[in-house]
Order: sequence, then structure tokens, then C-alpha cells
Amino acid sequence: MTTIYTWSFPQFCTRPNVGELADVVCVVHWRLKGRDGTHEAAIYGSTTLPEPNPDNFRDFETLSEAEVIAWITPLLDVPAMEARLTRLLEEKKDPPIVTRAAPWA
Repeated sequence: MTTIYTWSFPQFCTRPNVGELADVVCVVHWRLKGRDGTHEAAIYGSTTLPEPNPDNFRDFETLSEAEVIAWITPLLDVPAMEARLTRLLEEKKDPPIVTRAAPWA
């Protein structure tokens, strides 16, 4: 079954002022989720961004998800992250350890 990967961004850290720019994103907190139709796994982290280029700066309030994905993916090893999610999904199909309650509970 094909695994579908989706990004989400629960939080951003911004600098109030960088030169003439305001609300400059400096850290992106992200989550990458993999779903194979039956199981789901996620990894999360944060990425520090380089200083912005004033010529193509976007106001925080006008950012799109696609723009943020375009910012962070070159800074991450996305194939390794997807491989990790694939391993996590495989473990959910055939877990190496199963937690169980006491039989008398």
C-alpha cells in the first residue's frame, strides 16, 4: 500500500524585528505524518531558518503551507525521514514488543 506523507506546523518562532522587517520566522516547528491506509506514524522537530532576503520577504500573516514546506525541506533529509516513518509503520503492523495488562486485572 502507498504511504501518504503530510506536513503540519503547530508553531512558529518569530523575531519581532530584523532590520526593516517585522515578525520574521526564525524557527519552524514541524510534524511529518505517514499513513499507509491502516496505520499512522509521525515524527516531529524544529528547523532554524537562515536570515530572510528582504527582496522576497513575505509577511507572517500571508505565509502559505506550501511556502513553509519549500523553506524547510531543503534543510532536512526528507528521504531519511520518510524511511523512518516507513519503519515505524512496519512496526505497527508487526510490533516487536506488545504492552499488556496483568492477566488478573
